[in-house]
Amino acid sequence: MYTYAFGSAYRLLSQYSSAFGRSNTISASGASVYGYSISNAIAGSTMIGPNETAKVTILSGGQMGIGTSSPVTKLQVTEGKVAISETNSAWGMLQLGNPTVPGPGNLSQTSISFMP
Repeated sequence: MYTYAFGSAYRLLSQYSSAFGRSNTISASGASVYGYSISNAIAGSTMIGPNETAKVTILSGGQMGIGTSSPVTKLQVTEGKVAISETNSAWGMLQLGNPTVPGPGNLSQTSISFMP
Protein backbone atom coordinates (compact mmCIF):
# COMPACT_ATOMS: atom_id res chain seq x y z
CA MET A 1 0.00 0.00 0.00
CA TYR A 2 1.50 3.32 -1.07
CA THR A 3 0.02 6.22 0.84
CA TYR A 4 1.48 9.65 1.44
CA ALA A 5 0.44 12.15 4.08
CA PHE A 6 1.78 15.62 4.74
CA GLY A 7 0.42 17.49 7.76
CA SER A 8 -1.39 16.01 10.75
CA ALA A 9 -4.31 13.75 11.75
CA TYR A 10 -4.95 11.77 8.55
CA ARG A 11 -7.05 8.71 7.90
CA LEU A 12 -5.71 7.10 4.72
CA LEU A 13 -7.77 3.95 4.32
CA SER A 14 -6.86 2.99 0.75
CA GLN A 15 -3.81 2.35 -1.40
CA TYR A 16 -2.15 4.80 -3.79
CA SER A 17 -3.68 7.81 -2.06
CA SER A 18 -2.25 11.09 -0.81
CA ALA A 19 -3.35 13.80 1.59
CA PHE A 20 -1.99 17.29 2.21
CA GLY A 21 -3.19 19.56 5.00
CA ARG A 22 -4.92 18.53 8.22
CA SER A 23 -7.63 16.09 9.37
CA ASN A 24 -8.37 14.63 5.92
CA THR A 25 -9.86 11.18 5.25
CA ILE A 26 -9.36 9.11 2.09
CA SER A 27 -11.20 5.83 1.58
CA ALA A 28 -10.79 5.27 -2.18
CA SER A 29 -7.85 4.01 -4.23
CA GLY A 30 -5.86 6.66 -6.07
CA ALA A 31 -7.62 9.56 -4.35
CA SER A 32 -6.00 12.81 -3.26
CA VAL A 33 -7.05 15.54 -0.83
CA TYR A 34 -5.62 19.04 -0.33
CA GLY A 35 -7.04 21.12 2.51
CA TYR A 36 -8.60 20.77 5.92
CA SER A 37 -11.02 18.09 7.17
CA ILE A 38 -12.11 16.81 3.73
CA SER A 39 -13.31 13.26 3.07
CA ASN A 40 -12.70 11.71 -0.35
CA ALA A 41 -14.38 8.40 -1.21
CA ILE A 42 -14.19 8.69 -5.03
CA ALA A 43 -11.50 6.51 -6.64
CA GLY A 44 -8.97 8.34 -8.79
CA SER A 45 -10.21 11.80 -7.84
CA THR A 46 -8.68 14.92 -6.34
CA MET A 47 -10.53 17.20 -3.91
CA ILE A 48 -9.41 20.66 -2.82
CA GLY A 49 -10.94 22.78 -0.08
CA PRO A 50 -10.05 25.04 2.82
CA ASN A 51 -12.58 23.86 5.40
CA GLU A 52 -14.55 20.62 5.69
CA THR A 53 -16.08 20.80 2.19
CA ALA A 54 -14.33 20.20 -1.11
CA LYS A 55 -14.66 23.35 -3.20
CA VAL A 56 -13.03 21.85 -6.31
CA THR A 57 -13.19 18.20 -7.43
CA ILE A 58 -11.40 16.63 -10.39
CA LEU A 59 -12.51 13.13 -11.39
CA SER A 60 -10.40 10.53 -13.22
CA GLY A 61 -12.49 11.01 -16.39
CA GLY A 62 -11.48 14.67 -16.59
CA GLN A 63 -14.67 16.19 -15.19
CA MET A 64 -14.08 19.19 -12.94
CA GLY A 65 -16.62 20.42 -10.42
CA ILE A 66 -16.64 23.72 -8.58
CA GLY A 67 -19.13 23.60 -5.71
CA THR A 68 -19.93 19.92 -6.39
CA SER A 69 -18.08 16.70 -5.63
CA SER A 70 -19.79 14.78 -8.46
CA PRO A 71 -19.47 16.74 -11.73
CA VAL A 72 -21.10 15.13 -14.79
CA THR A 73 -19.58 17.42 -17.45
CA LYS A 74 -16.04 18.59 -18.22
CA LEU A 75 -16.72 21.72 -16.14
CA GLN A 76 -19.67 22.01 -13.78
CA VAL A 77 -20.17 25.04 -11.54
CA THR A 78 -22.83 24.73 -8.85
CA GLU A 79 -24.33 27.69 -6.99
CA GLY A 80 -22.03 30.37 -8.29
CA LYS A 81 -21.33 32.84 -11.06
CA VAL A 82 -19.07 32.13 -14.01
CA ALA A 83 -17.11 34.68 -16.02
CA ILE A 84 -15.82 33.72 -19.46
CA SER A 85 -13.17 35.80 -21.14
CA GLU A 86 -11.27 34.89 -24.28
CA THR A 87 -8.90 37.30 -25.96
CA ASN A 88 -6.94 34.98 -28.25
CA SER A 89 -9.59 33.26 -30.36
CA ALA A 90 -12.01 34.26 -33.07
CA TRP A 91 -15.09 32.78 -31.37
CA GLY A 92 -16.35 31.00 -28.28
CA MET A 93 -19.37 29.01 -27.13
CA LEU A 94 -21.32 29.00 -23.90
CA GLN A 95 -23.78 26.20 -23.13
CA LEU A 96 -26.46 26.75 -20.51
CA GLY A 97 -28.84 24.45 -18.67
CA ASN A 98 -29.02 21.50 -16.31
CA PRO A 99 -26.25 19.04 -17.25
CA THR A 100 -27.98 16.07 -15.61
CA VAL A 101 -31.29 16.34 -17.50
CA PRO A 102 -31.17 15.93 -21.31
CA GLY A 103 -33.73 17.71 -23.45
CA PRO A 104 -34.84 21.16 -24.61
CA GLY A 105 -33.52 23.99 -22.47
CA ASN A 106 -30.82 21.86 -20.91
CA LEU A 107 -27.09 21.62 -21.47
CA SER A 108 -27.30 19.18 -24.36
CA GLN A 109 -29.71 21.41 -26.29
CA THR A 110 -28.97 25.09 -25.50
CA SER A 111 -25.92 26.96 -26.72
CA ILE A 112 -24.90 30.54 -27.31
CA SER A 113 -22.13 31.31 -29.77
CA PHE A 114 -20.36 34.64 -29.85
CA MET A 115 -17.70 36.32 -31.90
CA PRO A 116 -15.55 39.19 -30.65
